[in-house]
Amino acid sequence: MRLKLAYYASLALLLALVGLTARPWVTASDAPQATSKTQRGTIQELPDHYLVSYDIVNDQEDSVEYVVIVASGGRELAQNNVTVNPRAHLGYYFHVQPEQLNAGPVTLTLYRDGRAQPLDQVTYHLSPIADGNGPSRGQS
Repeated sequence: MRLKLAYYASLALLLALVGLTARPWVTASDAPQATSKTQRGTIQELPDHYLVSYDIVNDQEDSVEYVVIVASGGRELAQNNVTVNPRAHLGYYFHVQPEQLNAGPVTLTLYRDGRAQPLDQVTYHLSPIADGNGPSRGQS
């Protein structure tokens, strides 16, 4: 009787260990994937203006729609609706002209599928381009 009880107890323990070990594999494959990944933007200084670039990566099997808004000093400089194809990426580019820098920092805000909450927001603190010799700039 004791031997039979020990046998069933060890069998139950073995099954519990196998179940706990296999659970991460089963859970990972059944879990819903994240909606998308975004990659932070970069800024390039050109001789007479700045170029803001921002890569949007869609790792989903469906197309994803985004709204990209570029603003400075509370004034909207651009608003674009973009669609990123399944398992693809899209490079978004915006040219910041010198006259647009007087309004304050330049902010790029990314929204997904018409949602009210931004998916990402990047602010660039740019200084006017005087002679093309490398103005100070920062990103937050």
